[in-house]
Amino acid sequence: MIQINGVSFSGSNIQIIGNRILGGEAAGKKQTIDDKREIDSSNVEKISINSVFADVRIVPSDSNKIEVWCHGEAEISGVINFDVQTVENLLKVILEFNGDFWWYQGFIRLDITVPKKLFKKISFESKSSDLTVENGVLAEVIKADTMSGDVEIAFSSNEIEVSTQSGDVDLEVNATSDVRAKVSTMSGDVTACFNNIGQLNLSTKTMSGDVENHHKARNGYTANVNITTMSGDIDIE
Repeated sequence: MIQINGVSFSGSNIQIIGNRILGGEAAGKKQTIDDKREIDSSNVEKISINSVFADVRIVPSDSNKIEVWCHGEAEISGVINFDVQTVENLLKVILEFNGDFWWYQGFIRLDITVPKKLFKKISFESKSSDLTVENGVLAEVIKADTMSGDVEIAFSSNEIEVSTQSGDVDLEVNATSDVRAKVSTMSGDVTACFNNIGQLNLSTKTMSGDVENHHKARNGYTANVNITTMSGDIDIE
């Protein structure tokens, strides 16, 4: 058992990230969240997502609207700030806690549905969240940065950059042009499948793990790929 700010926490699944407690048992307030926002995508060229704790899933649709749905149920000590706003051509999605200290146990997710248009950039930032991007989401650049979370992306972008301190990374590249990819993780496995790629210029580095490259030269585009992990396996298809 630990005590922070006069609140006692117990259990074997306590995770402390900065001033945040994820898991454990404490007297939190149970909340149900069901908040859906719709945005006209006509002028949106970039999407920025900052989700401190909730998993994020981005999927394509035939609609011309962008839909952001925050939903789930959790015991929470703190105040949730869920904000969706457009600043010129940038759509900003923010899900965070306000205050100096909060505790969270449960499941809250952000489901984001985007039209099948080519965005200039989709970026994701998190402290402790998983990110899933499904095939059909189109962007020139995809960037994901998380301290603790798995990243799974199927994409048709020109450039992707993924950084995580603790989490597995799974990429499926469906190339429609030459591709540049950079992946780094302190502790996690990296799996990458390169479809429509003929020439794969690959640079890998792992301090503790195996590297397997099963990709074979064929007709297709060129991919320049850099993958590093301190502790984890790298598997290339």
